[in-house]
Formats: sequence, structure tokens, C-alpha cells
Amino acid sequence: MAKASPQDGRSLLLHAQQDDGSWKPNFPMWTPLVAHEWGGYLTMARLKTLRSYGRIA
Repeated sequence: MAKASPQDGRSLLLHAQQDDGSWKPNFPMWTPLVAHEWGGYLTMARLKTLRSYGRIA
């Protein structure tokens, strides 16, 4: 079995990005109201990750 590389994870992040540029939470929400708030947090965190690895400028 081949191990997944960190490169694979970063590519998955890019492919999970929504058309509006955001990322949706990938865990259950107890109410739809907090999904929007988590979406903003996750989007910023994932953009920082991709930038730190040189995937985006």
C-alpha cells in the first residue's frame, strides 16, 4: 500500500474549494447558523496552509 504524501493532501484542499472560493466544514453541524461561521474560519486556515506551502501566492 502506498503512503499518501503531503502533496496529495494539499491537492485535495484545492479540489475541495467551492465555486465561491470558500471551503465548507467537513464535520457535522448542530445548526446551520454556525456552518457559515465555521466556513469563514476554515477558508482562512486553508488559504494560509496553501500559501505557506507555495501552492498559492
